[in-house]
Amino acid sequence: MRKSLVPALLLLLALLSGLATAAAADDALYSASVPLPDTAAAARDQAFGQALGAVLGHLTGDPTVVAQPGVAAALKNAPALVQQYRYVQGAPGTPLMLAVSFDPDALQRLARDLALPIWPGPRPPVLAVLSGANGAPLTAAQAAPLLAAGSDRGIGFVLPATGAPAPNAIALAQGDPTALAAAAAQYHTGLVLIGQLGAARADWTLIIGGQAQAWQGRSGDVGAQLGDGAATAARRLAQRFAAAPAAVSAQQTTLWVSGLRSARDYATLIGTLRRDPRVRGLQPLQAQGDGLLLALDLDVPLSSVSDDLVASGRLVPAAAHPGAALALRWVH
Repeated sequence: MRKSLVPALLLLLALLSGLATAAAADDALYSASVPLPDTAAAARDQAFGQALGAVLGHLTGDPTVVAQPGVAAALKNAPALVQQYRYVQGAPGTPLMLAVSFDPDALQRLARDLALPIWPGPRPPVLAVLSGANGAPLTAAQAAPLLAAGSDRGIGFVLPATGAPAPNAIALAQGDPTALAAAAAQYHTGLVLIGQLGAARADWTLIIGGQAQAWQGRSGDVGAQLGDGAATAARRLAQRFAAAPAAVSAQQTTLWVSGLRSARDYATLIGTLRRDPRVRGLQPLQAQGDGLLLALDLDVPLSSVSDDLVASGRLVPAAAHPGAALALRWVH
């Protein structure tokens, strides 16, 4: 082991136990707010079930998942899966709300029991490059319907930063490596949604890891076009990234990550993996140069986890490495 890596590895190992318990309880993906008629236990338990249904809709990308027989029955056990909750009273005349956060590990077990394909957190954001019928970029206020529709589906859309150079939508749609690398470096994502709104319909392009999918949206006003674009993108992302957790013992595999230049890089990588409920166990095996070989115990095939890592914009595929089932390279 090279001496330059020893301090970083010591820090990494020290972080493992702390990062292992860094649950994503505050992650919006595992939380939902639902109206509450009163604070009686029966009403609260019913609200827990409604909130769990909303969260499962986010995780699976299918809002109708609550209609499945097994899921409908599981909603009755929602109180046992709650991590925390609080009452939220808005302005006068608005309903009392119950904000509920569920235990990510418990939801992973539930998905395994029900054989539900889920895309758990942490999820990378989706850069939304939107323009109106006149070709001008949409403002945050104009793009609000897309942002809200994404939030309802567990997708965090982000708009290009104000004052920053505008992303080249044409180059991104064509999978230009330079444009994709620039977007990844600034927004930490490999996911891009390009929307060109028209007088009646919008043209959409969703880029996942450099691969583009294009479609034409439904007709309607600007709000309807944006909501439809967000819903379709969320569904396609879930189809790509969702996988059913293994019903049996964890799969053991190895991952090599190169390009790690600092202890911060190590900590960010390990923290990302530890927060993924599909990763049951993680152990550093070997350090060499700027790379680290990791042993992983997974609930799903390695490709499902690696797709998420690449979509995060922080990692890209790399040349094969001896002893590793998959090799990735950290992007700065």
